[in-house]
Amino acid sequence: MYTSFSRRCILSAIAAGALLSGARVLSAQSLEERLTIHASLNAGYGKSNDLPVLGIPKEGTVDYRVMTLQFRYQMAPNDAFVVQLLNRRLGSSPLAGVLNDVTTQMAYWQHRAGAITTKVGRTPLPRGLTNEVRYIGTVLPFFRQPFEISGDAFDAVDGVLVTGRRDLAKGFAVEGHAHFGASENRSVRATSTELTVRSSRAHNMIGAQGYLDAPGGVRLGVFANKYERRTPTQTGFRNFVAYSGQIDRSFGVLRAEHFRESGESPGADLKSRYVQAVAKLHPRIHLAGEHIRQTQRVFFTDTRLNTDIPSVRETGAAVNLFGAAGTVFKFEHRWRNGYTYDAFVAPTTVEGNTVRINPSRATNYWIASVATSF
Repeated sequence: MYTSFSRRCILSAIAAGALLSGARVLSAQSLEERLTIHASLNAGYGKSNDLPVLGIPKEGTVDYRVMTLQFRYQMAPNDAFVVQLLNRRLGSSPLAGVLNDVTTQMAYWQHRAGAITTKVGRTPLPRGLTNEVRYIGTVLPFFRQPFEISGDAFDAVDGVLVTGRRDLAKGFAVEGHAHFGASENRSVRATSTELTVRSSRAHNMIGAQGYLDAPGGVRLGVFANKYERRTPTQTGFRNFVAYSGQIDRSFGVLRAEHFRESGESPGADLKSRYVQAVAKLHPRIHLAGEHIRQTQRVFFTDTRLNTDIPSVRETGAAVNLFGAAGTVFKFEHRWRNGYTYDAFVAPTTVEGNTVRINPSRATNYWIASVATSF
């Protein structure tokens, strides 16, 4: 089945590339020069000791996977056509019911003009430090980037992305990305009364990501965008900002990010942050640690009752073992406390004109995974 599927994808990419390039006939040699194929697989087994979390139940699951398959056709020296297919399995997560088995995560035309690159179509969204590689397990120290930072949303933008970079003196450089279009937005949120799966489109999304690179492997970033949310129960604009910092050296990596989403109709106020460290003990052995905190505002009809709750407090540790041919074996354990799980945990109780924050729940879970790419 996989072979047949791969052949259909290859033929589709070749046909599309040929049409766009206007070539009538491509020799076998020119096709090999123009077409490149990349793929990645991130597959794991997860088990929780109590509450199900992020698709990982107490019984354990092997239905936990991310696969990408990318085709890139070089139409001309400065023009390319890129398609990337995505397959994900999220175990027992409520989000599993709103995902197709195979989706098109990228489909864009790219044009370079000097230091400026323009992409039109569906392109990865530069947002923070790791959003563009969130599905590539070989470059992440854990199975995924912090879910509280990314959610299951904003991995790509359907529209236009313009990128530029300029090298400065003394090893400094600046990089900018401006985007306009739409994106998908899926999440699981605990309200005051239930667990909800939210799936919608972000319309009229406009924003930018800027980076400053400095000597010593330092990267600082600021992201901001605004988008319109339209659902039967939610309308209005949302604002999203992110601040990022990273130091990447030969002996390790230290990164931290802070995200905030706010908006109206109904109100939204979600703050997420994490700090992550990687110690490169040996070219084949890395140790990683991570701490995540998220605060969510719960809104009520009587706005005087609106309450901020510490929805997630999580710490994780992992061992990364690098094998042959770009393969990485990861063993991670995570300690979670809060209210955001795959089962409803009431964060608050309303008593008259007061709101009481209920005791949080704690769960430990672990993931053993293998990631490879070419």
